[in-house]
Amino acid sequence: MTIQRLISWQLDPLFAAVTQATEEAVDNALIAAKTMIGPNYWVVQALPQDQLKAILRNHNVLTQ
Repeated sequence: MTIQRLISWQLDPLFAAVTQATEEAVDNALIAAKTMIGPNYWVVQALPQDQLKAILRNHNVLTQ
């Protein structure tokens, strides 16, 4: 097995893929999150799905 060293510009697509995967993971976590009650009864509301869909449609991110 041989291992080749990548030149820095060859890493750009890898860094872009990592950035996109991280963004996707954060988006998925925000969308899947439910309203939570934390310590001292602090309430963190879930994202309103209908409003989110409307915003994404307005910005041509969501096509359905």
